[in-house]
This record gives sequence, structure tokens and C-alpha cells, in this order.
Amino acid sequence: MNRLFNLVIFFSIALSFDFGPNVHVASDNSDQKFPDIHIDENGTIHTVWVQVSGNSKNIYYSYSEDGGINFSESVRVNMVSNHVVAYVGAGPRVRTYGDSIYVSWADSRNGYNNTSIFLNRSINNGQNWIDDVMISDQPNFQLYGDIEVDGQGILHIIYYNYGSSLYFEDIRYSWMYLDSMMLYESILLGVTTDNAEPCDCCSPDMTVSPQGDVYIAYRNNISNIRDHYIVKKLVNENTFSSPQLIAEMNHYISFCPSSSPSIDVEGDQIFSGFMSMGSTNTYFTMGNTDLLFDNPQDVNEASSSSSQQNYLSVVLDNGVGHIAWVDFSSGGGDIRYGNFNPNTMEIMDIQTINDDMGNAMQTNPIIKNYNGNIYCVWADDRGADYQIYFASSENIDITAGDINQDDMINILDIVSLVNFILGVDSPDVIEQLAADMDSNGILNILDIVQIINIILV
Repeated sequence: MNRLFNLVIFFSIALSFDFGPNVHVASDNSDQKFPDIHIDENGTIHTVWVQVSGNSKNIYYSYSEDGGINFSESVRVNMVSNHVVAYVGAGPRVRTYGDSIYVSWADSRNGYNNTSIFLNRSINNGQNWIDDVMISDQPNFQLYGDIEVDGQGILHIIYYNYGSSLYFEDIRYSWMYLDSMMLYESILLGVTTDNAEPCDCCSPDMTVSPQGDVYIAYRNNISNIRDHYIVKKLVNENTFSSPQLIAEMNHYISFCPSSSPSIDVEGDQIFSGFMSMGSTNTYFTMGNTDLLFDNPQDVNEASSSSSQQNYLSVVLDNGVGHIAWVDFSSGGGDIRYGNFNPNTMEIMDIQTINDDMGNAMQTNPIIKNYNGNIYCVWADDRGADYQIYFASSENIDITAGDINQDDMINILDIVSLVNFILGVDSPDVIEQLAADMDSNGILNILDIVQIINIILV
């Protein structure tokens, strides 16, 4: 028993999660913001985001079946255009069940003061979307929706509910059987009292176990002490537990900081991260399904940054917690990553995911795990507009010089490289990496010379 335990510990410590090249998901001339990502049981990567053109917003979707090397042509999801309502933390969500893809978002087609949470689905790999269905059941204004699907095909739904004057009222929870698309009446979480209410511009985060246990984290406001809390509802229960502190920071904030917690559950473990305005740093903590958490740790201590971190996302994978956040020390915003092993109490593999090497703004990272790898999307301002970028820790096997990936380096690879340099063709990610012989990000005559030298040897 002890030998097995030691082997598991050694293996988990030895794991390394190094992110590869950045992939531009879909290019257009509009801003792309507030992305989400989901990896289904077949390894297909699904991404959604908000396309912003002036005051108009729409939801777009794309997928990859080759580990994120290439993404499909983007398709609009919402049937009624230009009524999407989205802010930081209030973007679209994408999940799958079986062969169907589900996307939710906030929509003001019935008037801004009647904004509701809508859902659409696709049964043909996102090529077509069936119809928009309203999944919030309250009058007036709903925002900050989140969805998750459990192993029984139940769609779990949460959202913030506001009154006719747009003042926060409560958090609602509902569920839908996806096989029948039957939506059940929403219930209250029970977290709003005379003395406390969730920060009304800080979105909640929900995670659901395969069995259907629901956990929801949110930033609370008790006389401007804005710490983070969590509630749970087990699969056979009809009400949520009383709120429990994730971490007692006791930071007084006289305004709503628009920053939200992130949680993930695996077995009896819960991993959580949050930003605390008292130090403007990002923290993480490991807990359990009894809602008891360890003392929080500051990513600033591990990443050697003296600047603010924010907009974090976490996942749990085989007992290791993974966290991505935005670090503002460069003057813009870099997407930083690290993983936390509770057995060693160390945060490791600290690295910058974005590879632009400049001071552009990168923001709103979302990370997910699949088959031992970590996948990330974010909004990136390295060009003229914000665009959605992707990177992962999945290993990409590339032979330098073998541009066409036929396991030979010959004149055909030189022809491909010349066409890239002249602009006749555009390389995909694999072709770019194989052709860039000196790894400087530029394809030119020097790369041709190195391939020729390999052929002549």
C-alpha cells in the first residue's frame, strides 16, 4: 500500500504542463470577447465567444477535432441577431451531451429591462442551430447565467435575477432534462438576506459532479466585506445548504469589483480560486465537498509579480489543481498558468501562455481539462481587434523541415515554404512550426537555407 502511494505521489510531482503555440481560433474584423471552452468525451474542442461590432453583439461557435491545431469556420448561434447582453463574467457558455451541443447566453430581444437567459442547441457538429429557447423563468432582468451537464443528461442552470428597476433580488437555480428539453421551475439558492447579498456585478460559478451534486461559488457582500462563499445541493436534495466561507479575507470594498470566483470538483475535492481586492492578487485554495477549505495561497508569491492578478479560471485533474489568471505586470495583461499539488503544497510550472512577446492585453482566460491535458482560450488584443486565441499542454509532435508531414524532408517541403513566403498559401499551426527552422516566428530565406542543408547531408 505504501509503495503504491509513493508511486502515485512521485508520478503527480513529475507531471509537467507546458503550453504550446497560440492558435488564432477565428479571424474577423470585429472584437471577439468573453470566450468559453468545453472538451467533449471524444476530445472535440468546442469554443464560443461574443462578436462585438459597435453596439451589436452576437454569439459565435467553432470547434476543433485535431487537438486545437485547426478550428472550423465560425457559425452564429443566436437566431435573433444583435440582442446579446454580455460583460466580464456574463459571456456565453458551451456544453455537450451525447451528440448535441448546447450554448447559453443573456438576450434582450424583448427589451433590455426584460433580458433573459436563452439556450440553443446543435445536433450536427455546430453547423446549424435549431432554435432559441428561454431557460430563465423570472420576469424582468436576468444575467450572469451558467450551465453544466451531469452524467444523467440533466442541464443545471443558475442566473442572477433582478427586479424591474434592475436591482438585485436573488440567485435562481433550475434544471432541464435534455432528452425531453423539459425545463423545471426555478428555486432560490437562499443566499440573499437582510444582512447579505451576492455582489450584483460579480458572476457566480457552478460545478456539478457526474452524479448531479451541485456546487455554486459567489462573491458575497456583508456590509462591504466582500469575501467568497459556496453552497451545495446534493442530487437527492431539494434545497441548497447554508453559505460557507471559502476564505475569510475580511477585505472592505465599497464598490462591486466585477471579479468572480472559480471552482471545480473532482471526487471529494474542490479547488477554488478568487481575486481579493485588499491586495489585488489572485488566490487559490483546496477544499472538500463538506465545504471546508485550506488557508488560501497567493499566486503572486510563486509568479514573482508585484502587480495585480485577476480574471482567473481553475480546474481539477487527478487531484492536481490548475489555475490560469491575468497578470498585469507587463503593462498589458499576460495569461499566466500554474498547477498546485496538495501533496507537496507547491505551485509549479509557472509560465506565460500567450506567446506574442509584447505588452498587448490578454484577458478572460478559461481553462478546461481532458485526458491529462489542459486547454485554454482567452480574448487577445495583439492585433487591431480583440480575437479569440487557444493553447494547450497537449504535445504536438513536429519534425523541423517536414512541412507537409510526410515523414520526409525534400524539395516538396521547400516548395511549400516558398509559397508561404510569397503569400500564395497560408500555413496552419503545424506547417508554421515545421517551417520556422530558426524559431523566430518569421518565415524567410534563412529557413529555406536550413532545409536545403538537411537535404544535402
